Amino acid sequence: ALCCTDLPQPELIKTNKYVGLDLGIKDFVITSDAVKYSNPKYLQKSLTRLAKLQRELSRKTKGSSNWEKARVKMAKLHERIANQRH
Repeated sequence: ALCCTDLPQPELIKTNKYVGLDLGIKDFVITSDAVKYSNPKYLQKSLTRLAKLQRELSRKTKGSSNWEKARVKMAKLHERIANQRH
C-alpha cells in the first residue's frame, strides 16, 4: 500500500468551470472543450514489432548463438504483449 498523506497537497483554484469527457476508440479522450487526446495503440505497435522479430528469427540458423539471442528477444516481447492484453 502507498500512503501519500504526508505529502503537501497543492491548493486548487476554483474556476466554476466544468469539462465533460468522452472516452472513445479512435481518439482516447475528447473533452467538451474540443481537445482531442490520441489513442496510444501500444498493442498494435508491439504486434508489428513481433512480426519483424519473427521474420528475423526465421532467417537465423537454428541452434546458433544469434538464433538464441533472437529467440530471447521474441520471448520477451511475447511476455510484454501478454501483459498488455492482461
